[in-house]
Amino acid sequence: MKKCEYCGREAGDETSYCHECGTQFPPEVAPDNTEKPSPTVERTLGASEATGTANLWAARDAWKCLGMLLVFGFVAGLAVAALTAQFPGLHYGTRQGVGRFIGYSVQFSISILTALYFARMKSVEAFLKAFGLDRPPSSYIWFAIVVTLVLRGTSHMLIVYGLSKGVTNTSVRGFLHTVGVTRYFYLAPALMAPFCEELYMRGFLYRAFRGSYSVLSSTALIVGITAIFHVDQFLQSWAAVMSISALTVLQCFLRERTGNLWDCIICHLVFNATSILASLLRHG
Repeated sequence: MKKCEYCGREAGDETSYCHECGTQFPPEVAPDNTEKPSPTVERTLGASEATGTANLWAARDAWKCLGMLLVFGFVAGLAVAALTAQFPGLHYGTRQGVGRFIGYSVQFSISILTALYFARMKSVEAFLKAFGLDRPPSSYIWFAIVVTLVLRGTSHMLIVYGLSKGVTNTSVRGFLHTVGVTRYFYLAPALMAPFCEELYMRGFLYRAFRGSYSVLSSTALIVGITAIFHVDQFLQSWAAVMSISALTVLQCFLRERTGNLWDCIICHLVFNATSILASLLRHG
């Protein structure tokens, strides 16, 4: 029988991770074949406590990936500006439900492919394991959902009582003022984001930073990157700053503690879905 070092739960010898908390058991190695890790390797192992395996990436991989994401975003912005200036009708199309859906799909696809390129995954199995998608959500997910709902509820109450401005939600506005099936394309990006953003934010970038930096430094960097990618919301509302930053910290904690990306995805999905619901109730 194997015993989890974190929660103490026993599991069968054939099990590779704890079904209670998601902590992965370290691989069994013959004593006579074991070599003492160098100080550098020891630090890397400390950054991967949740998975029990040496971290595959380092901060340089994260910085390269982030640099490419910013370059792609800048180039895409220039391209869209040039095209809309040449073809004014295109500007109208990009603001419609289908146009927004296509634009976000392209953006998410480029970001994920960029992360996969720097992650250097050689197989689907290696990708699932490294990105924390090879096992079901851990028992931490219920705690995380409650915290997420508290964050969303607090933010909503601050806006309702006029203590903070709300964020202009073009997706909800478009949904409410459009008829037919196409109205649902306005909501699609917010529901796609949890599955797409988490792959390169917590799945790759956070874990890569942890290959070189401490938990606190890595979390702070992810919060800063999140602020850059959500700059419009951060400039509009301090309630958004509070709730999104706190959610980011929670997700980094989950990725660190359990190594499970599904926990992060579900929290993000709950956060976005309740945001849409609250906006529909407020404006509907």
